[in-house]
Amino acid sequence: MEVILALIAMARSEAETRKKRGFERQRVRRELEARVRRDVVRYCLRLRRRGLRHTEIAGRLELRRTTLAAWRERYRVDLLRPRPRGRPVQRLDTK
Repeated sequence: MEVILALIAMARSEAETRKKRGFERQRVRRELEARVRRDVVRYCLRLRRRGLRHTEIAGRLELRRTTLAAWRERYRVDLLRPRPRGRPVQRLDTK
């Protein structure tokens, strides 16, 4: 339910973020993506403790096993903190 509320909030804030550039424009969406990935990794860890294999878990979630492995690794390293995408913003020199 929290993810749905976050999606609604994201849609409302998109008009405001059009004026922003770089990661500030992406922040809400990237934080939501990271939150969903963290929840998926935690769910996978619970299923592993119940004895399911990574391949079975990936199949149930309709994700590739390598995707889950990458998310688990990033979760271990930095808890899947949001990262900016795309080229860095370069300010034009007004001189």
